[in-house]
Amino acid sequence: MVTRSTAYTEGVRRALSLLSSFAVVAACSIDVTGTLGVAGDAAAPTGTDGGGLDGGPGGTDGAVGRDGAIDPGVDGAPGGVVPSHVGASIDPAAPDLAGVVEIDTTARTLTLAGAAPAGLRFEDIGGRAVLFVGVWKVDVDVTVKGSAPLVVLAAREVIVTAKLDASASGATPGPGGSAGNQGPGRGFPGVPAGSDDPGGGGAGFGGAGARGGDGNGVTGGAPGTAYGGAITDFFGGSGGGNGTPFNVAPCTNGEGAGGAGGGALQITSAVSVKVDVSGSIVASGGGGQGGCINGNDSTMSGGGGGSGGLVFLEAPGIAIAGVLAANGGGGGGGAQVGTGVKGSPGEDGKASLSPALGGPGSTSRAGGNGATRTSAPVQPSGSFNNAGGGGGGVGRIWLRTRGAPADVSSNIVTPQAQLDTSL
Repeated sequence: MVTRSTAYTEGVRRALSLLSSFAVVAACSIDVTGTLGVAGDAAAPTGTDGGGLDGGPGGTDGAVGRDGAIDPGVDGAPGGVVPSHVGASIDPAAPDLAGVVEIDTTARTLTLAGAAPAGLRFEDIGGRAVLFVGVWKVDVDVTVKGSAPLVVLAAREVIVTAKLDASASGATPGPGGSAGNQGPGRGFPGVPAGSDDPGGGGAGFGGAGARGGDGNGVTGGAPGTAYGGAITDFFGGSGGGNGTPFNVAPCTNGEGAGGAGGGALQITSAVSVKVDVSGSIVASGGGGQGGCINGNDSTMSGGGGGSGGLVFLEAPGIAIAGVLAANGGGGGGGAQVGTGVKGSPGEDGKASLSPALGGPGSTSRAGGNGATRTSAPVQPSGSFNNAGGGGGGVGRIWLRTRGAPADVSSNIVTPQAQLDTSL
């Protein structure tokens, strides 16, 4: 398999955009007639140019006609779909895309198994990395990295049969997520008292994080709170609180840092989004880092877990048989002088209902577990002179459809999805 990285300069993009006005490129074209059976208000058969005005198959509301083209909606948008959170429209001439293995939202580059289709646009719009596609097949595992949130605007179907991962990794945020000790729902470091170092608090987003572990008579770092509950909000996850004392020599390599927040990922389709039983979309938080031993009387507590990020899907029809996850990361473990054992990092949030485990620490100074739909974030038990970090809270999942709610047959949607039918 040959892997190539493809970046598009502004001049090339404009030239390709001009060419695409004369011909639609189809790299992996499929028949989208009748997808999900979204009913219109007229009885015209699927694949014709008659049909309902409310999102039905075929017709002036933007479903696929007999010629395979997307008809404009009543408001001029393909499928009548106006994307949320970004000042851009779906491009009916965008090429189909498959075989993507990595997306970098900072450089706005794609790494693909094979050649990139002609006419592909990947642009910075209002600080968001916006990718314009026709049909998008997530047919191999895709890692999304970078500083900007990712928005994918699809003129036709989006079909997910592999893993699309916008999660944090330890102290590295997902795209649009926050680093440790940062973000609107950040966890807070514990305030040390003498040699007693409480753990960092877990970050919040869709729910609050957990308080950091207590030092001897010293309360653990405060947890981050929930934020961003409206459908108009578009945020990544926040970072857990740093362990204490943070960045003190010789522990200057990120030991004890709070876990980072999961990324912000939006997929908007004029037709449908389908996550197959083999597919998953994940934006979970990172695990807090373990405490360091600096060789004298000062050691570190563990960092709090990062919160999950945002998965935002919108299309006239959505079907979820696979995994959607934006879980919290586990807290890092604390260290202790005299044992030679430093704290271990907490686990990153998982693509399941199983919580990310807090990192083991020296003599029971473990971090707390991260949150899932079925389990709250955990504050480490006990009181130690170098405590573990608290677990991170869950992120948010939005499923926005037209008329009827999303078809969710999967049990692994964590946290609970928020449903909207006003598209």
